[in-house]
Amino acid sequence: MRLFVSIILGAVILLVFALGIFLLIPFPIAIFQSIVDSQVYLHQKSDGQFPTGTFYWSKIPATQIWTFKLFNVTNPDEVLYYGATPAMLEIGPYTYTETEFKDFIEFRNNDKEVFYMNNKTWVFDQSRSCDGCNQTDNVQFANTAYMSTVFMQIYQPAPPIVGLAMDLLVLLLGEQPIRTVTAAGTLFDGYNDPLITLINSPLTKTLLSILGNPIQLPQVPMGGFFPQYSHTCDGNYTIRTGKDNTDYTGQIQKWNDLSHLPWWPTEDTADIRGTCDGTIQKPGIQKKDSVVQFQSFVCRKYNLYYDESKTVNSIPTYGFKIEDDSYDAIKNPGYKYDNLEKVNYFPNWPCGANHTKQDHGNCARVDCNVFDNFCNLCCDGAHVNGTYVMPPGMVAQRCIPGQLVPLPFGAILSAPHFYGAPKEVTDPMIGISPDPELHRPGTFYINPTTGSSIGGNFRMMLSIPVFKSMSWTTMSNVANSLMPSFTLTIGVEMRDYAVNYIYFNTVTLPNIILGVGIGLTAISLISVLLWGFCYFRKKRNEKPFVLSQHRTEPTWSMAE
Repeated sequence: MRLFVSIILGAVILLVFALGIFLLIPFPIAIFQSIVDSQVYLHQKSDGQFPTGTFYWSKIPATQIWTFKLFNVTNPDEVLYYGATPAMLEIGPYTYTETEFKDFIEFRNNDKEVFYMNNKTWVFDQSRSCDGCNQTDNVQFANTAYMSTVFMQIYQPAPPIVGLAMDLLVLLLGEQPIRTVTAAGTLFDGYNDPLITLINSPLTKTLLSILGNPIQLPQVPMGGFFPQYSHTCDGNYTIRTGKDNTDYTGQIQKWNDLSHLPWWPTEDTADIRGTCDGTIQKPGIQKKDSVVQFQSFVCRKYNLYYDESKTVNSIPTYGFKIEDDSYDAIKNPGYKYDNLEKVNYFPNWPCGANHTKQDHGNCARVDCNVFDNFCNLCCDGAHVNGTYVMPPGMVAQRCIPGQLVPLPFGAILSAPHFYGAPKEVTDPMIGISPDPELHRPGTFYINPTTGSSIGGNFRMMLSIPVFKSMSWTTMSNVANSLMPSFTLTIGVEMRDYAVNYIYFNTVTLPNIILGVGIGLTAISLISVLLWGFCYFRKKRNEKPFVLSQHRTEPTWSMAE
């Protein structure tokens, strides 16, 4: 009976020990992540309801903080009439909170893909803006309506008589390259402009129809950079749910029914398949992985790589940093600004002011299209193929934010204050001072277990090319310049209930399991030690049978 009990106790102790070791080693390494994977991929229950992870994806439990700083041109008359360099004064911040939810959700392809639209809303937040900053503040900046007309003539060359008529028209309407607009008009409210009103009028459309539509009018409802963008969707998306493989969770397949963006010329820049929108990535992401994000409001994707490990809201995260050369069109020629206006905005870059092309007879072997050869005596610096290549630190902005509509005017996208651009770009500018701590492109902090973005920031700046042109009376004295319009920093604030949910499932629960594993292992080891102690103590105190019998035998002596 004692032997049977000992065997049972030994088996129980062994089972407890094995369970403890299982919870300490195999479970956190492989099993726990598999359980998470089975929960975080996008799906719906049999009754049509969403599990918690998918519900949070559909109604993002976070507020995005859009912080704008606007550039005010403080010397507009000197710029327009005397060719002075624009003096830019950065004002703000003007802060908006953005919330969004997914609409028209439809699971497709045996639930391996999901179709949806993002409904986005921006609201001005006075408390997060600077003291005295109001939406009614006036700002002098590059007139997008006027520049749309200028670039319409560049994109669609017309006979001289048509160009003269357009110049006369903008003069009669009082248009200029620089105009005064409210802060709200610059951003989400948009502003009314007589030129845009005329372009969108039935009379203009009727006249063009009679003439056979010789030109394509720009599709702009109002002036500004995000006109009437709030309370709208940034197109439709088709993404992978991760049902067949959680590594594909959240990967975009199509945006606005396209897998390739029409305005980028190379496969690498145009193909958005496999990108994500920055809210969810694959669960179990590792430091060696790379992340590719698509940002619809800048019409392009970004490459991110692991930079640091950091705790955000008490949740462990990996910081994936946007590459510093994301705005370098020399390394990423697919994003280059075409410079169809053929203007040399930076005459000192890259070879200095005294570089002169000289042909010594050996120039046939030199490819002047290659950046490394720009300053070769056989080459004419940045003047290549009839126009001027733009320096690193700036790329083209090609679409109206969040829409499959080409931007009607030339625009430059960069990091704030042209961070990453050479000094030949930043030194001549008044009011531009790049700072690595403030102006790097950004970092997203991703919880490696769930693949959810817990925090982060994204930074960019938009600038408008303004240049001297004898075809336009009000631009005949303007200095060639890139005129910054605004910088934007986007931050993320998670809702408390979402933070608590992720914290419990990625920190508290694993710690509980770890504690149970340690406890079970300790109990089993202590039990073995106690059993061993008792066993050997009993053995030591136990008397041998023969010796005991010898002591109990009667003794005798000679006296008897």
